[in-house]
Amino acid sequence: GAMPHNSTRIITAIASLGWLLVGGYAIWEIATSSESDNWEVPYLLFAVGLLIGATLTVAALFAARRGLERSVVRTVGFGVCLLGVVSTIVAWALPLWMGTLGIGFALVAVGSSGAVRRAASMLAGAQALGIVTLFALLQVEIGEQDKYGDYPAVFGIALLVTVAGTLVALFVLGGIAIPQQTDDRRARTDDQLFA
Repeated sequence: GAMPHNSTRIITAIASLGWLLVGGYAIWEIATSSESDNWEVPYLLFAVGLLIGATLTVAALFAARRGLERSVVRTVGFGVCLLGVVSTIVAWALPLWMGTLGIGFALVAVGSSGAVRRAASMLAGAQALGIVTLFALLQVEIGEQDKYGDYPAVFGIALLVTVAGTLVALFVLGGIAIPQQTDDRRARTDDQLFA
C-alpha cells in the first residue's frame, strides 16, 4: 500500500533537516574559522543534527529494502551502518563516522539491487568524498589553523561535500517506490497494447 512510501518520504525529509543542520554548522565553521568562543551551541546543533540525520538515513534505507531478496551482505552492511550511527556521537571525528557509515552503505549497496543499490551507492560515495576532501585539503592546509591545531575551513568544506551528496541520495531514497512509478509502467503497457 501507499503507507510505506509515505513513511520513507517522511523519514528522508526529517533526515534531510538533520543533515541541513550539519551543513549550517559547516558554513559557520568556514565563516568564523572557530574564532568565536561561542562554539558550544553551534556544535551541539551539529552533533544533534548529525545523530538525527545519520540515524534516519539508515532507517530510510532499511525501510526501502522491503521487497528485495534477503542478503547476508546487506544485513552485515546495516550492522556496520548502526556502528556508524553510534560513532556519530563523536561528531568531530569526521573520518571515524564517515568511514564507518561509508563502508556500511557500500555493503548495503552490494547486497541490494535497483533503486536501493543506487541510493546506498550515493550515500557511500558522499561519505567517501567527504573523507577524500578532508585529507586532500589538510595536505594543502587550506584556511587558518585554530588554537587546537585544526583547520576549521577544511573541516567545514569536507562536511559540506558529504552533506550535499547525502541530500541528493536522500532525495533519491525518498522517491523510491512511489506508487506513481507503477502507474507509469502500466500506462506504458497500455500504450503497447493499443499500439
